[in-house]
Amino acid sequence: MGKPPNFEINSWLEGEPAFAEYPQLEADLHTDWLIVGAGFTGLAAATHLAQLRPADRIVLIEGSRLGEGSASRSSGFVVSLGHFDGSSRETAALYRLGTAAIAYLREQVQTHHIECDWNEAGRMIAARGNPGLGSLKRIRRALDRAGSGYTPVSSQQIKQTTGMSGYVDGIRQDESIQVNPAKLHRGLVESLPANVEVFEQSPVLSIQRKSHWVAQTKTGSITAKRILLTNNASVTKLGHATNRVFPMQTYIGVFQSPQNESSLFGDEPNWGLTSVERVGSSVRRVKDQLFIRSGAICGFAEGQNSAQQYKEIVDLQRQAMARRFPQNELECINVWSGGIGVTANGSQFFGQAGEGLFLSVGYNGHGIAQGTISGQLLVDLALARESELLHCIQGLPKPWWIPRPSLLYPIVDRYVEWLNWRYGDEI
Repeated sequence: MGKPPNFEINSWLEGEPAFAEYPQLEADLHTDWLIVGAGFTGLAAATHLAQLRPADRIVLIEGSRLGEGSASRSSGFVVSLGHFDGSSRETAALYRLGTAAIAYLREQVQTHHIECDWNEAGRMIAARGNPGLGSLKRIRRALDRAGSGYTPVSSQQIKQTTGMSGYVDGIRQDESIQVNPAKLHRGLVESLPANVEVFEQSPVLSIQRKSHWVAQTKTGSITAKRILLTNNASVTKLGHATNRVFPMQTYIGVFQSPQNESSLFGDEPNWGLTSVERVGSSVRRVKDQLFIRSGAICGFAEGQNSAQQYKEIVDLQRQAMARRFPQNELECINVWSGGIGVTANGSQFFGQAGEGLFLSVGYNGHGIAQGTISGQLLVDLALARESELLHCIQGLPKPWWIPRPSLLYPIVDRYVEWLNWRYGDEI
């Protein structure tokens, strides 16, 4: 089927200018604040903190090259509500946080003229089989409890909009947004306040409490009065949230018609549809290409996947596309992976972990919105600034305890196998 696909090339940045380069930490320095992790959580925290404390020194440090980390590799859904299994109180709080995040990001995009293909069309959530229909009913109930707007979409409407076959029922979650995540990430980096110093390609290897906090990298150290850890599942490498958060790698494939017949992909040039189930495939159309998120493995593997893992993922995604477009053979041109932080019950880890140490990680695949609002609120927590939103996030359930990776990963693998069997129509 054509030439083999590329691997680990981020198609969101195809044809776009590269991120500006920032220095690597190569010395020892002292700062008032250190923020570890420059994803959406870290960027929101840095911006909010710089506005509240313009005289403080603020350092934002990223382990990878900006633009190459997970923040720029997602499928680009910014959702007002993505967790549908909680109580009415939890659902209402999450919805309040999600809509606040979208409002903040919309303001940033407009204020700083960030070109990120911001799309207010919402996202479709649709089912392909009977078990999925049960999940769709549960999602509708959660949205009703939260007061979140949605519009029913029939199988015929889904077919007309997307060109995809096999969906039996769905909704359009009206308030959710679609973006190019890499372009949004770059725009937020470039609009950071002037009193935020950025270092990249400087992974923090350890943090220790002495008279102040000391973060050590290979080529330097940072002594800080206060540290905000916003590096998602990588926080476990620093010895924090190890029994609450674990890493998973998800995969995005890019497909196109070999004959460039983009009319196969429906009436709308840009649309997004997510599955009713976590193991299901989510698909976005961006002009002449389809982006499918499908497949996941436990652990840290970004950029380190074996040839066999790539083959299995490509085969899985090709099969998923064949079910959706049975009359047309689509060509896979690229596949890449990105890490997410996962908890056993879908609740994020947020709070204070020691004197002057604060964490917000573990968004279960909803990091653009959830991470953004959490970064702002983590600053409010560190500064003891009371707010309705801070009370919302502090009132959410805490992540469940999980065993060490050697025990956990086989359990997760078996659970995913069961989900694949139970909801196989959704893949």
